[in-house]
Amino acid sequence: MKRTLSVATWNLSGGRLARSAGLFDYETNENLDYFVDEIRKVSPDIICLPETHLINNGTGEKSLTLRLAERLDIPYSHEVPFHQSHIDSRYILGLGLISSKSFKATDYALDQPEFPLVFKNGAKATPHTRWLIEADFGSFTIATVHNWPLEVFQYSYVSEPGATYGKSMERQYIEFLPKNKPLIVAGDLNFDNPQKVMPNFIETFELQEALDINQPTRNEGDRPDHILYNSYFNCTESKVVVGKSEHYLCFAKFELNTI
Repeated sequence: MKRTLSVATWNLSGGRLARSAGLFDYETNENLDYFVDEIRKVSPDIICLPETHLINNGTGEKSLTLRLAERLDIPYSHEVPFHQSHIDSRYILGLGLISSKSFKATDYALDQPEFPLVFKNGAKATPHTRWLIEADFGSFTIATVHNWPLEVFQYSYVSEPGATYGKSMERQYIEFLPKNKPLIVAGDLNFDNPQKVMPNFIETFELQEALDINQPTRNEGDRPDHILYNSYFNCTESKVVVGKSEHYLCFAKFELNTI
């Protein structure tokens, strides 16, 4: 007997649309309606949400994760904070997950880069912990993550010192995530080619890409967003929905063999 499951990942940019493909060039105001409408068109069971906004202003306003879940009538959610948002300083940038199915979440702290992270204008990035969320659904696991965007700081995951940092995270992924169990990893990895950056992780979990490797997932033409799955699943459909935000909505549908 086979079960069906649909998964999406969408870097929300704090709920802002993009004004251009320039770095951090967003519309000033949140546009929740746009994200709700686009998600409804594909109606995923589980949605991973890099760059969601948590509250930092003491007003009692609900987070972007929770407001999305309410508008979509999705009952289960989890989120973890990263740092003050570069999009709107009133908020904390975070990583979230919402689901029509109940789950148990575990948050794993990832290593920080040991080399200096400096923007092109000379400003230093604020050190902070980034997290991997493991969502245990009983018969399968969904993991979501939002890695450091090394290219913003003139580094790369395929050359030093970024390559060594990528290997450090790879060891953590292998340590944290369950083996010999149905697994999907979805999120903004911030590199185009997981096989090149984390070959041991891909091999250990027998992961493959659900999305078209020739389709950009961001308006700059690169592919930082991924939906990876192991051999317990069959991918029956996938698409990248090109739209008005910096990152595009990524969606995949699977069949899971009952084990």
